[in-house]
Amino acid sequence: MISKNEIKLIFVIVLLFFLFWEYIVDLQFIGEGFQYFQVVNGFSSSLKFSHDIFARIIFIPLQFFFHEKVQLYMLFMLLFMLSINIVLYFCVRFITKNTLTAFFTTLFFSLSHIANYDMFSSGGYQYFVQRATPFLPLIVSFALLVKYFYSGCKFKYFVLSLSSYILAVLMGFFAIWMLPLFVIYPIIYVTYKFKRNGFAILKYIIISFSYLLSSLFIISSSPFSKQEMSPIQMLIKKPTFILENIAQQFSVLVLPVGSYKVLRKFFDDSLTFQINPVIEIGMILIFLYLIFIGVLFLKLPKLRVLILTLFVSLFGILAINTYLNASTVMVSFESSRYFYYPYFPISFIWGITFAYLYKKNTRLKLVVILLVLVYMLNNYYWTYQNKVKDEYLHNANKDILNFFDRNKDFIKNNPTYIYLPSTLGPYGVEFVNKFYGSREHKFVLENFEELDYQKIYEQGLKPENLYVFHYDQKKQKVYDLTFVSRNILKGVYETNRKSSL
Repeated sequence: MISKNEIKLIFVIVLLFFLFWEYIVDLQFIGEGFQYFQVVNGFSSSLKFSHDIFARIIFIPLQFFFHEKVQLYMLFMLLFMLSINIVLYFCVRFITKNTLTAFFTTLFFSLSHIANYDMFSSGGYQYFVQRATPFLPLIVSFALLVKYFYSGCKFKYFVLSLSSYILAVLMGFFAIWMLPLFVIYPIIYVTYKFKRNGFAILKYIIISFSYLLSSLFIISSSPFSKQEMSPIQMLIKKPTFILENIAQQFSVLVLPVGSYKVLRKFFDDSLTFQINPVIEIGMILIFLYLIFIGVLFLKLPKLRVLILTLFVSLFGILAINTYLNASTVMVSFESSRYFYYPYFPISFIWGITFAYLYKKNTRLKLVVILLVLVYMLNNYYWTYQNKVKDEYLHNANKDILNFFDRNKDFIKNNPTYIYLPSTLGPYGVEFVNKFYGSREHKFVLENFEELDYQKIYEQGLKPENLYVFHYDQKKQKVYDLTFVSRNILKGVYETNRKSSL
């Protein structure tokens, strides 16, 4: 049953969520955000197994219902994002039996700029369908795994957990980022609970490896199978590189957003190219967190297995980031889609800590409230700053798609030549072609093909059917050059007419 107080907590989560992220509805697809409009040409091609099969499948109903209405896609993403956070709340409560822990964990995770901005607000819709959607069954699976151990090992919970995990893995290989949680939890549990019971140890190791084995099939069709070195080889040959990479990621995750800008004042070189200070800070932070986790371990005996699992698994997730995306995460100091999964154990650890402190006494309660407010304000500030910084790209694509909405009947019924701004990108051209195109037209993306008026003349296109748009990088704006371009084409027609006399 849900109490009135719990309903209030959920209401606060939902209210803050919309306060932070409601602007997502007005965003546009940017770059590869249009990607899955190209690949979905029917059930046969979409159902062909691949590491991103769910992203392909989900675009079948999305396109059927939403067509070219970008805001409906964004609304769907926003509501799915909210559903993830609501499910996260109930899963954490299910695991810990503590509403405050669930509240703080969900608050930290759902409002995090580091975890969410790049994933949901960058216009890269492919990040959402590839990475965020499998997270829903993953957190359900983890909650059921914990339930299995604390229910007297009722087999149905293990079956449900493994089934939910397999579903997540089948939805996309990005789900394997969370694999450390499922492998490590049974091992820590049996080590802590059954120190000398060989049969129990073997049983729980088999359970642990069942999650690993269920991932092998999807791994074989993912970037894991295309790396120059195996994880073991990298561990042997590049241990320092792995440790430094993990340290940097850890510092970005646990320090307040924007800390790297402050650090720049103390170091002459750009952090993008001179990352040693960040690595050193990360090493110090890891040491401090080891002490912090040790204190939690002593203070909260009922949550010891969970706390150790979350902390150790965090480094496993960061190691996967290092193995697959070292070149990306080593230069990431703000929000990144690669920080979405590792932010879950961080948020959970913080949630456990803040719930414990909140109950201690009035002074600590005030400290907790103050720290949460600072966290919220800092994350809101950086989210707003980045939203303003990226606004020009969304506005540029919004302007050009509004043009197509206004003129789609004429464009579809007349031979046209439309020169599109570079902001749409190649996948954006496919989107325009899918929803606004016809056989007697041509869409060309600037920077990919020159605007050749003589060639257009030879194709017999009427000047009034030519549309030209240009994106000015310096002014960050799309300009309609149709009138000028039509006059140039008319001049070409006149020149060719005179030369034929």
